[in-house]
Amino acid sequence: MNLDHALHQLTETHYVQHHVQGEGMRSRAEAPLLQLLQDARQAGGEQARGTSRRSEKAPVALDALDLWMEIAETVATQYYLLTGRDDTRRPVIGKLRIWVGSMTKPRQQANAEELLAGWVQRIRALLDPPRTIQLWERPCPECHAREVTISDRRTAALHILTDRMTQKSWAECQVCHETWPGGEALVELAETLGRRAPSGTRLDLPA
Repeated sequence: MNLDHALHQLTETHYVQHHVQGEGMRSRAEAPLLQLLQDARQAGGEQARGTSRRSEKAPVALDALDLWMEIAETVATQYYLLTGRDDTRRPVIGKLRIWVGSMTKPRQQANAEELLAGWVQRIRALLDPPRTIQLWERPCPECHAREVTISDRRTAALHILTDRMTQKSWAECQVCHETWPGGEALVELAETLGRRAPSGTRLDLPA
């Protein structure tokens, strides 16, 4: 994903490919990702109105608030360094466009491309998380962990994830962060785990 593409997805209505059951890949319009993130953040605020307890907000809304604040603060800082003004009434999307549009050096553009592409990926993962299958009975073949506790929640170490938009699948270890990016890698993982599985068990991984 190049810088222009990432900026477009964050700040403009754009078209994305998604999988429709029985029809294959189709295109649909999608609102700017920063707008979708802001909507999710505000929805969480509405749910929690009247209480000061942060824990009563929906988990997605809490994550949306944290990510929104991170992006807004980063953009505001870079805009101030560029212009010397706070411009508190100018929206984040406007400041982001001005900041990116001011870049002329390849190193600046490369760093911004990495940053914005990361925001795109994180917003999509937050608002439309992949379907997840936890492999409780099988340890990671790399670190041998079977389970882990993340944010006070017990989870299997190995996860099989499927992107809801593209239907592509991959595997991840939540402990050592080893990744099997689909295709032959998933087949090899299935063969490895199958050899280690208890007798009589069956292992079905997404294609």
